[in-house]
Amino acid sequence: MSSHSRRIRTVSSSKPRSIFLIRHGSTEWNASGRLNSTTDLPLNDLGKKQAKNLAAYLRHFKISRILVSPRTRAIETSQPIARVSRSQVIIDPRLREIDFGVFEGRTPHDILSSKDRRRCHPWSKGLAVRGHDGLESLRLAAKRAKDVFDEICEQTGNTILVTHGAFGRVLLATCVFGIPANRYRTLRLNNGGITEIVLLDNRNVLTKLNCYDHEPEKLVLEVQKSHSGDLT
Repeated sequence: MSSHSRRIRTVSSSKPRSIFLIRHGSTEWNASGRLNSTTDLPLNDLGKKQAKNLAAYLRHFKISRILVSPRTRAIETSQPIARVSRSQVIIDPRLREIDFGVFEGRTPHDILSSKDRRRCHPWSKGLAVRGHDGLESLRLAAKRAKDVFDEICEQTGNTILVTHGAFGRVLLATCVFGIPANRYRTLRLNNGGITEIVLLDNRNVLTKLNCYDHEPEKLVLEVQKSHSGDLT
């Protein structure tokens, strides 16, 4: 795929370094298409396979740090990677998933085919400033995404971020593509996929987006079958 480039503020360095953005491996709720933010679920068997394959791929890179969401599914995804890269795992609460509030545990189809569609409309359009019904506003999610991204841009070495589907796409939308947070749904991050952003001088270059080069073909098919929808 052709690369996407955007100017950013980084440390003064001519040596490129990468951010590897990873969505955690699959869980049972992912497999059934249920929205999952604060509910702390472990990886299922597919998710454990994805974590092992991520580690096998990333062992070829020198990793300076691994920043991980505090959720169990993200931590379990990071553990095989940390072992092969001999890198420190840093739990960063800013990488947690966007809080889906009262919609937690429900499928998008269920929400959008019910009267609750109207309740999520202001949030999905990015109109809610503080969120409602327990939902975290996209503005607040975008702010913590920018905080993390700007901090990494000031550091040297390669960084791995293990995070979640909605939050990871908000980070890509606002920090890499420069588009509004509510357009995050135009992007896709499947469980176990890798997105690579190369930082070079005062710009970034997107070289991989939701990539599965590290996955056996059979496992890729399993991932596609288990892909869950988004709150729209």
